Amino acid sequence: MQDYFHPTFVITMKDGSVMEGELYPEHAPQSVGNFISLANSGFYDGLIFHRVIHDPGRRSAGHRHGWPRLFHPWRV
Repeated sequence: MQDYFHPTFVITMKDGSVMEGELYPEHAPQSVGNFISLANSGFYDGLIFHRVIHDPGRRSAGHRHGWPRLFHPWRV
């Protein structure tokens, strides 16, 4: 079994809060490579990401199509 290095990233929000993540190149080598390349080039600097909704009970258009089961394991 091959050992993989899992790169990590940190996203700092406008309010100063921080989100950290880990990337898995063994599962998505092209996506991880693209993300790292774009991050290193400054592509994400100042970019506005989709809002985060802190209320897990809130429903959106995606919920009508079975999305909660894919992205919200506490709802399965």
